[in-house]
Amino acid sequence: VNINSYGKAYIARWVKIVPPEQNKLNQNFFKLPAKWAQSDALMKNFETNVSKIPDNIWRSILIESNNQKNFSDTPFVYSNENSVNIKKIIGSKAVFDVDCKDRNCWFVYNIAALRGWNAYSGSQKISIHKANLGFIGIQLNQGKHFLWLEYRPFIRDVSLIITLIGWIFITFNLFFIRNNGELRYRSL
Repeated sequence: VNINSYGKAYIARWVKIVPPEQNKLNQNFFKLPAKWAQSDALMKNFETNVSKIPDNIWRSILIESNNQKNFSDTPFVYSNENSVNIKKIIGSKAVFDVDCKDRNCWFVYNIAALRGWNAYSGSQKISIHKANLGFIGIQLNQGKHFLWLEYRPFIRDVSLIITLIGWIFITFNLFFIRNNGELRYRSL
């Protein structure tokens, strides 16, 4: 497995917390114009948000958070001693060893922060934030963490239920035949 071919994971060095309302991509889909992806207002909003990230600091990120205790007028700067080691990335699962030496730190995984991603530190579920307007960002407390992410969208469960209902219907029809409104057992 070539780990370098997958999304990159790192601990942020410079973090600015912004409220989700500042990102127009978070607006209700039905309130957006038909060509919203090409709109000048959306591009200007994107450029405004991205311009908040400094070019001269590697691993700089914006985090979208509703948590008021995370907000600060000045960005948070973390040490270079924090580390992450990619253990395994297989399809919809990713496993990492994270060592957070600061009081807390922000883990970033460069993969789309779609609904359906769940994050766990050990066996405890933790919340996912958007990092840099669309990637996965997770705030971790000081210490070593066995961090794993799992992608399980809601549609997967719905499609499984529909498939099972279909197989039950087919199985029922294989073993029973309707004849004049009566159910008779059909031997194979």
